[in-house]
Amino acid sequence: MKTQPAASAQWSILPALLMMALLLQETPNKKQESCWDTAKTQVEMNECAVQEYRAADAEMHRSYEALLGKHREDTAVVDKLKAAQGAWLAYRDAHLEANYPEIQGRSYGSLLPMCQQLVMARLTEERARILKEMLSSKEGDTCAYDPPEAK
Repeated sequence: MKTQPAASAQWSILPALLMMALLLQETPNKKQESCWDTAKTQVEMNECAVQEYRAADAEMHRSYEALLGKHREDTAVVDKLKAAQGAWLAYRDAHLEANYPEIQGRSYGSLLPMCQQLVMARLTEERARILKEMLSSKEGDTCAYDPPEAK
């Protein structure tokens, strides 16, 4: 009975081929696809916008909570930070309503949810940046946010 060496050789290179496929798949230079790269429908684009807003909102809340924690001993500062954050949230909502007012006879169509989420994401990203600046202000930076220590 004859054995087929070709079949045996074929099976011996299979692990090497599998290893090469895994290495090529996990290359660090491979660009991570964003939601926007794959979205094809309006519903998918709306979801991408929601994801952007949620990420910005989470970042803003991390900075806000850290700032409150940094000044937890000074109730006056904490109260002012809370008031400022509440005023900013009211501004964000009013800005959104000004961009997309509900006027009888006007329709924004299926783009409206995406547009609203993107505006909220941009505003929230800016607020997160400001809160981070407040959190990381250094002594000696005259105009930086740095409330005096409570006495």
